[in-house]
Amino acid sequence: MRLFTMLLTLATLTATAAEVPVRVGEQFAVRAVVEPAVTQIDGDDAPLATVMPDGPYVYVFEYARDLIRFVGAADGATAEFTEVENSPLGRLRVTSDSPESVVRFRAMKAISEPVTIPVDEATAAGEAIDIVNDDTLLVGPRAATLRILIEQIELD
Repeated sequence: MRLFTMLLTLATLTATAAEVPVRVGEQFAVRAVVEPAVTQIDGDDAPLATVMPDGPYVYVFEYARDLIRFVGAADGATAEFTEVENSPLGRLRVTSDSPESVVRFRAMKAISEPVTIPVDEATAAGEAIDIVNDDTLLVGPRAATLRILIEQIELD
C-alpha cells in the first residue's frame, strides 16, 4: 500500500484552475506537490498526524511533443527531456529535493478537448507514490488579428 500522494496542478503563471485555458504560444506551469501520509484524523476528517516521505522526489511526464514543449524548471528542480523512439511522444524526468516543484511548458497546438499532462511514475526516495492528476489543459488558437502599420512614404 502506498502511503504518500503526489498532487499535480496546472497553472498559468498567475492562476490555478481545474481546467486551465491557454492559447497557442502561451506558457503554463505544472506544480507537483508531494503530500504527506495521514496517520490520524479527528472527527471532522482533519489530519492530526502526518508523515512526510524523504526526497529526492522524482516524477516523469510523457506527452505529445507537438502539443506542448518543455521550457524550464523552477529553482531547485532539475529536468531531463528525452524523445520516445519511433513515437511523437517525449518524456520529461523531473527531480527535486523539495516536496514542491514547478516546471514550465509552452502550448504548441490548439486542441478541441481538455487533456491532462500524463505522469508515468512518481517516487519519493525511490519508493512509488500515488498520483492525483485531475487538472486539465485546454489549448485554444491564437485569435486572427488585423495589424495596422504606419509607414513613411516619399511624395513625387
